[in-house]
Amino acid sequence: TMVLLRVAWVARISMLTWKSSMNAWTGPEPPPGRGWKTCKPSGGVADDPTFADGYYNLASTHHRLWKLRGTANDAAQAEQLYRLSIDRSPEHREAYRGLATLMNEQGRSQEAFTLINTWAARSTTPAEARVELAKLYQEYNDYASAQARLREAIELDPRNSRAFGELAQ
Repeated sequence: TMVLLRVAWVARISMLTWKSSMNAWTGPEPPPGRGWKTCKPSGGVADDPTFADGYYNLASTHHRLWKLRGTANDAAQAEQLYRLSIDRSPEHREAYRGLATLMNEQGRSQEAFTLINTWAARSTTPAEARVELAKLYQEYNDYASAQARLREAIELDPRNSRAFGELAQ
């Protein structure tokens, strides 16, 4: 019953909050004249070619399509878009993780480790990179290396909650 209550609470919150590029409001119904039909969604990378999250979102979509359809074009497109996201934002943790996961799923594990290690070496947030490296080690059941990377992350940033959370698992 707690799970059902939590789902109901999340559904209620999602119904009450909506934001668009034109306006923001809360409530079950949009204000008169400002409903869904008048909302203009953001064009993402079409509106702002420097928007790293837009490239990441597109990459993630192509990554999922590749997993569903198995077409090489989707995988190549996903990799290119992940790299564009990283180019636009060199500290984009999700883009690094997505690209490493894609490489790993394609059997290119050495490239995935090289990617994350290179990021860790030049990152302005090396603790985050070490956490991602630890997660990659966990995928290969190398828990000793994963714990070592998490301990390094904690040494670099003693307040890194992600490192503590991963270490506790």
